[in-house]
Amino acid sequence: MTNYDIKNSFVQVSSGTMLDMNKCNYRSAVIASSIVLFVILIAVLSKHPSSGSSRGKEPIRIGLAIGLTGYAANWGSGEQKAVELALDEYSAKLDVPIKLVVEDTKSDGIGTVNAIQKLVEVDHVQAIIGPTWGDSFQGGLPIAEKAKVAMISPSAAMEAIENRGSFGYFFSTWWPQQQEVSALASRITKDHAKTVYIIHDQDSFNLKFSDMFQDAIASADPGIRIQRVTAPISANDFRTYVTKIKDAKPDAIFALFQDTGSVGSLMKQLKEQGVVAKVYSSTSAQNEGNLKKFPGYFDGLRYSYPSYEDDSRYAALKRKFIEKYGSGADEGPAFVNAYNASVVLLESIKAGARTGEEIRKALGKIRMPGVGVEELSFDMNNQIGNVTYLIKTVKGNSFVRLD
Repeated sequence: MTNYDIKNSFVQVSSGTMLDMNKCNYRSAVIASSIVLFVILIAVLSKHPSSGSSRGKEPIRIGLAIGLTGYAANWGSGEQKAVELALDEYSAKLDVPIKLVVEDTKSDGIGTVNAIQKLVEVDHVQAIIGPTWGDSFQGGLPIAEKAKVAMISPSAAMEAIENRGSFGYFFSTWWPQQQEVSALASRITKDHAKTVYIIHDQDSFNLKFSDMFQDAIASADPGIRIQRVTAPISANDFRTYVTKIKDAKPDAIFALFQDTGSVGSLMKQLKEQGVVAKVYSSTSAQNEGNLKKFPGYFDGLRYSYPSYEDDSRYAALKRKFIEKYGSGADEGPAFVNAYNASVVLLESIKAGARTGEEIRKALGKIRMPGVGVEELSFDMNNQIGNVTYLIKTVKGNSFVRLD
């Protein structure tokens, strides 16, 4: 039984416990005030979310145009892994969600145009990472430029872009080529070559690189004799060219093909016809798939490669790569460049850039540490800074440093 004595402001409970009504009123007021403050706080937070919150926001669409099939599949696969690592790293740093839309360029010109056209006109992306081999497959550049969609290619040499002044929305994190051709020329003169035979296909990058390489050789040693021949793209039967090379008796052969496996075909046919000469190539030669396809035939090949393997930032990135994909996964030649491309894009978004035009302007202002390069920033040609190169070789069907 419970008795109420309103006059004395007490409630008597059958258990004998006495509750002061004034205290009850005070507690009720405190609880009510707390509820009101909580509601106000929720309203404020919903209106002004923290910088790390992306809940309920429209995602920014980023396109990834990469070669997942065809000649450049080794490159594209590594580029995709690099982008995924960067997205993992930035997931908690952005106040807006990212939606990644992946398109296979099929490692050819038509596939690249189709991929970029879909990303721009169907998926309505604000930016594109890619395309793989953007210097070889330039047909998609005008599409993105017209739509004002910023593009950052991890594997496009700006030196090979035709009318590059017309593409203000196109950027590249691939290394400038002058340092690479200089490193190769220096090695060839160190190897005391007196006659150099250059063979390449009609790919736009390979044409430009071979031009620069020939100039670098002539500058390093004007006494070196140079012969040069151009083969069709996709050539694999080099017997006619090998006969000419054999007659020329060169000390060094420089080979560069769109299908990097074609270097293996050439070396196989050189050995079959008894041609004794050192063979050189570029960064693209480091392709694990080629060693499996032509076991033993790449042995002795000398090629240039960026010297970022001693970079502590690369070592940290490599550890993350192994943790996510396993120790047997292949980076591909443009892995570091794709990571750098992803980071500068995500930093631009973090700084508030949302549209293609805003992203383009933000990229022009980026100054931050990179992997394999001291600073990630773009020059007046929308190209990143210089990097040093070393010379590597294939020994025992493995890639190793020559020096």
